[in-house]
Amino acid sequence: MCNPLQPISLDDLTQRLHLIKQNHPSTYEELLHFYTRDDLLRVQKGLFTLFNTFVNHYRYLSPVVYLEGKGMLISEVGNHEGLNTVSFDRLDRLYQNTYETLLANSTIALMLDNLMVRGSIHSMNPSIQVRRRPVVTLQDYISLTNGQKLKYLSDASNIISHVFADALDNDLRNPIGHNNYSYDPNSQLIRFNSNHGNQPAKEMYLIEFADKCFQSMKVNLLLWDLTVLIRKLILEQQ
Repeated sequence: MCNPLQPISLDDLTQRLHLIKQNHPSTYEELLHFYTRDDLLRVQKGLFTLFNTFVNHYRYLSPVVYLEGKGMLISEVGNHEGLNTVSFDRLDRLYQNTYETLLANSTIALMLDNLMVRGSIHSMNPSIQVRRRPVVTLQDYISLTNGQKLKYLSDASNIISHVFADALDNDLRNPIGHNNYSYDPNSQLIRFNSNHGNQPAKEMYLIEFADKCFQSMKVNLLLWDLTVLIRKLILEQQ
């Protein structure tokens, strides 16, 4: 199965991991011992809860699902196609909850990228700086804020986790969390005001925001697939 957000399939990922197991057994062991099966079960419970929330909103997002199925880009229709299945008030908390849940559980995606791209689950990209204290290991990454984590996830060298940056945006989440936005129901234009006074507001049409919610749920499914894969590899090793 291939998640539509990423070019690498689970079969391809499994093959790469088996090669790492054969050629670099110590780094492969790091992967299997970072999470316990109980840890992964807790992650899956959070992802499943979020998926159930999304199911309750799915019918409201049907237009963006239809447009994607037709191969149409939301960016091409956002300024002249309205959305009459949902209001912004129904989606804003969904997006905030999705943002928090996905980034809180993003470690499993980044550790796989660290392993396959940089040779170890703890090998962070040293060129990315988000605070004065360097982020050297995966544990350092876990201690970051969710907004800071996005900088590592959006690393162009990643083959899995860069998809987070396509769906999640700190400039959307923060205004929602602080009620610092405005919505015009006639034009369906949303203005997300910056917490920094010198930055302009980010504008987005409702249909574009609905697409962000839809794309975010694909990331949820990706994380679910990764937890299933890691649990399977742990069981095979025992």
